[in-house]
Amino acid sequence: DPRYALLIVGERRSRLAIARDASWERGGQCATTLRAALAACGIDPARVAFRNLFEELGQDGHSGSPEPPLVIDRAALAAVRAAQAQGRAIGALGRRVEATLLRADVPCRYLPHPAARGRIRRREAYRALVAAAIAAVVEDGTTV
Repeated sequence: DPRYALLIVGERRSRLAIARDASWERGGQCATTLRAALAACGIDPARVAFRNLFEELGQDGHSGSPEPPLVIDRAALAAVRAAQAQGRAIGALGRRVEATLLRADVPCRYLPHPAARGRIRRREAYRALVAAAIAAVVEDGTTV
């Protein structure tokens, strides 16, 4: 969609996010933290496209069971590649997404995942890291 200059790519929704019907677009869970950080950078989250790279978890699993392995959603990867070919900036939420996109020859910029632990989890620290990553995307010549 040409309305979006930035595509942020995440992993997949957690079981808790699925149960709470949280999504990058609607908010809730990690999305609320990320959307607030984008807004603090002067970026309207409604003008950012979001996509998860890995297949969604099934509805049949128990919350106490281990997470199944990450499996690339081929349609999602194709959509990310198409966005990149159209000149969209790609932000990769977390190192796993970044590594997967780079292996797939999709240029992207690492964005810290909003569920990160430790000092980065503090609101000000997370917002500063997102602002720096967004500034790097702009510096690369992509308008956000």
